[in-house]
Amino acid sequence: MRKTNSTNYVEWFKKAGHDLEDAVRLLHNDGYADTICFLSQQAVEKALKGYLVYCRINPRAIHQLEDLARDCAKINKDFLKILEDCFILTRYYIETRYPPVMPIEYKREEAQKAVKTAEKIMEFVKEKIT
Repeated sequence: MRKTNSTNYVEWFKKAGHDLEDAVRLLHNDGYADTICFLSQQAVEKALKGYLVYCRINPRAIHQLEDLARDCAKINKDFLKILEDCFILTRYYIETRYPPVMPIEYKREEAQKAVKTAEKIMEFVKEKIT
């Protein structure tokens, strides 16, 4: 596996928390739904990578949340329970960052769901390290 920029799991969770806090802040202040969805994806990505670092595994340099959850499941099978939610959030990594070939309009409801899903997954991951 490729070396990441931090071997300190606390820092991974701190950054994940920042992304989620910013997503919530934007949600409550009529921020752009695509940005909220992206930050939700990023929060979960960092939380999953933080769990791997906590387990002394260098996370792969990937952004597919379901693949990261499968990596975590090699340590704790409970992570298989979050695959579907991870799959939902993964799409926001690319779709929200660049102009699409076909315009995609993200609604506030979708942003709310992304935040709730990220909160649920992050709570799940945190429970696994306490």
